[in-house]
Order: sequence, then structure tokens, then C-alpha cells
Amino acid sequence: MKHKISSIVIFTLLITAFSMPLFAQTKKDNKLPAFQDFISDVQPDGFVHAYEKGALNKFIIEYIPEGESLNSWTRMLSVVAVGPSKLLPSIGEFTALVFKGMRRSCQTLDIKDLLVNEGDARFRVGCDPVVAGKSILGGQGLRWEIGVYRFVRTAEALYQIHYVEHGVDSLSESRREQIYSDAETAVDKVLVCRLNGPKPCASLDTYTLGAVSQPVTGEPPCRSNDAVPCNPAVIFSVPASAAMRTDKSAKKALLVLDFSKEDLSSLEVLKRYIGLIIKSLEEGHPEATLIVRGNSPDYLVTPEDRVRVGTFLAALRRVLASKRIIDPTAMRVSFMNFR
Repeated sequence: MKHKISSIVIFTLLITAFSMPLFAQTKKDNKLPAFQDFISDVQPDGFVHAYEKGALNKFIIEYIPEGESLNSWTRMLSVVAVGPSKLLPSIGEFTALVFKGMRRSCQTLDIKDLLVNEGDARFRVGCDPVVAGKSILGGQGLRWEIGVYRFVRTAEALYQIHYVEHGVDSLSESRREQIYSDAETAVDKVLVCRLNGPKPCASLDTYTLGAVSQPVTGEPPCRSNDAVPCNPAVIFSVPASAAMRTDKSAKKALLVLDFSKEDLSSLEVLKRYIGLIIKSLEEGHPEATLIVRGNSPDYLVTPEDRVRVGTFLAALRRVLASKRIIDPTAMRVSFMNFR
């Protein structure tokens, strides 16, 4: 099946215009470029990971309700990165291009500013009704599509984060307001963190990926005794897909990487850990857990460490999400003592 990006936006054309092949900049020195953003994309309850492609400052991730498909869905949360940022117009110019494309499919396009500045702009967008005879991606005979579009600009990329719903029945005002409310909540939960900043994220000590918070205890990296300090660490959990033959009673595979010693910018290191995770799942483990940790509880995490670890995890996640042997909806990342 040829995938089509969600909603009626011609955003795929913008991605093509501003993007380069994945990891193209790594060809000369076989290194991952340092990427200073970390994206926390928490999907709404009942949603599953539907599509993911690209990495670092050029990617798309889509979530839809469980049981629906990319050809036929009712709601979608999408996170798209276009970069590098220095090649892009301002948020105002960029949104104008996006909304201009939408107007071709909408008899009436209602756009309401929620927040507009150069760093973070949000809009309520209603395409109601759709132009007669026009086709909207994700369904047949759709009459309307409404939601919230958020645009975030950093030194690395410009991110479009949107939550939309569409349908064939008439839309009541109460239902319209509920959709807008759900959409504002969904896009607000997506965090774009600056790993090299003094306040890199709302919290780098808690869960950041997935729909349900997961407490992390035990050894390693933390002892059960709360009085004993923990090594700074990131715990990346990768469950096997339902299609894999795994032993649910078997132990999870545990891999430990010392970020104070390993060269996380090396593509060879990235390939090695991708291979180890895949091998663990193919051997029947229900889940592989990679612990990226410092060498002692006293290790002081620097902004450079956060960038190296964040870049490594972002690239690792994108590659693994493209593999059918893992369950990307259930991937989890937890930070511990990482500020």
C-alpha cells in the first residue's frame, strides 16, 4: 500500500521541497549529526502507532484509533518535522502555504488563532463543508474535517503537530467544540524539548513516550532502596510485535550501554544495538530493554551528554519503528536523574 500523509493538507509537497535523504549528512564521516531537539509524542488513549518514517529533523509519525487503518480513519494525531530550520520560511509564511493548500478542498475554511508567535503557533481549523466532489485522505464521502494545527520552530526544524477528526454526518456545535477541546489537549501534550538548554524539558526524570506512565525500579540502573542514588540513565523499552513468536513468561532481554564511554554518534554503534535488540526479540524474548546510563550515581550529565543520548535514541527509535518485529505503540522511554 502506498502511504498518504493524513488530512487534506499538501504537507507532503513541503516535506519533499525542504527535506534530504535520511542520514544523508552522515556519509562523509559515518557519524550521526548532533540533534538538539527531543520530541515526546504521547498518543491519545485508544490510539495506536500507524506510521513512521524519517529521523532527526525530517520525519513523520501518525497515530489513529485502534482498529482503524490509514485508508479509513476517523481521528488522527500527526507529528511532522521539516528541516533544516535555516532553509525554512517563518512560521507565518509556512502556515500560509499549508492553509493555502487546504482552501482548494474546502468550501469554507475557518481558521481561528489560538496562539501565534515565531516559536509556537496554534490554530483551530475547520474545513466544513468540503468542496463537492473533493476527496479527503482517510475516508470516502467525507463532509467535514476539523481540528487543531500547531507549528513549533526551533534551531533544528519546524514541526507541524495536528489532531484532526472528520466525518460524513452533520456536525453539531457541541460536538464541534468537543473535537476542538480534544485536539487542543492532544497537540499540547507533544513536547519539543531543547536538550542543550538550561531547562531542556518539562521533566527529564519521568516517562516521556507512550500512553501510560511506567514506573521504573529494580537493578539496574536503580536499587530498590530509595535512599541509594541512581546512575543517570535512560531506559528504552522495546516490546515484540504480536506477530512474533515470543515466550510471555520469559525474561526481558537487558542491554546496558555506558554513554560516558561509548561513541553514540557512531553509526556502527547504532547498528550494533539495533542488531542486538532485534536478535533478542527473534530469540523469543517478549521485550528488549536498553539502558543508556552514566558510569556512577555521581556522574554529572552535561548538555552535550543529553544531545548525544537524545540523538542516539531518536535515530534508534525511528529505525526500530520501521521494523515489523516490534510494537511501536508500546515503545517506552524513561529518563532517570538525567537533568
